[in-house]
Amino acid sequence: MASKIDIARNLLPATWRGVPFESGPWTFGFEQGHAQHLYPDRDAGFVESTGRNLAHYSFTAIFRNGIGGQKDILFPTRWQKFVQACADRSAGVLNQPALGNVRVKCVSCNTSFDPNRRDGVDVEVQFVETTDSEDELATLLAKASPMAVALAAAGDLDAEVGDINPAPSYPDNLSPSALETLKGLSGLVDQFKRGIGNVGAAFDSTLGALDEFSRTLATNLDDPGVARALRSATRCFDAVLQASMGVTSKGREITQATVKNDATIDTVAGMFAISTDDLNNLNPRLAAKSTVPRGTRVFIYAS
Repeated sequence: MASKIDIARNLLPATWRGVPFESGPWTFGFEQGHAQHLYPDRDAGFVESTGRNLAHYSFTAIFRNGIGGQKDILFPTRWQKFVQACADRSAGVLNQPALGNVRVKCVSCNTSFDPNRRDGVDVEVQFVETTDSEDELATLLAKASPMAVALAAAGDLDAEVGDINPAPSYPDNLSPSALETLKGLSGLVDQFKRGIGNVGAAFDSTLGALDEFSRTLATNLDDPGVARALRSATRCFDAVLQASMGVTSKGREITQATVKNDATIDTVAGMFAISTDDLNNLNPRLAAKSTVPRGTRVFIYAS
């Protein structure tokens, strides 16, 4: 006897970057990576797992007017929006009917028109899994790189400190030079792509050292060389802070807000409906403070 169960009724609606589409046949799959180790004069060998490869998703997306009782125009109106979404090379959210929201990139999109079917078109589309960390890194490096600005400012700072007599000593976290320290931090951003190293702690340490050095310079502003060095140190601090937020914000929009009264970190986080960890990640200098003074501007998520 045929089953009366219709599992399709329980599936989620398929969408790509918020554009819904009627899904025909779809597939989901992935492969496991392996390395084969063979040995002389021995049968078989050892197969070492090297991790799961990227998952892939494919759909037949149907844009036929009137399908499913829908009254809106699937072709060409929604089809055009869908193709535009596929043409975007960045990562986006695919609502896969059985798995829910997954982060993917579109790798192919092919539309076929059958003159014997006059109600619209079908689209064969394929997606491949991607990860947030890759996208954060791509976003960070695609901009006018804050790390590049920081490296340039650090080189200027080294030169300007060398012209001050006697030259002020860098904090330990900026030794042997600001430029070399920032090069190491830039290298950690590359490691972030592979999930190696505590990048957040490195950013925090560097920001603390730059802040400390700026306060030292600010005690002797009568020297023109000190004033120039302070400007470079400030540029460097701002660029490192922007780079830090690019890593910790997970692609979410950031804005600034002002603390109206002296308050603890937990209280400030509650004021702006943000977790204490997120507030500290976006504002590394707050972590060392027991109280946030009134008038302090803090970075928070825009939504």
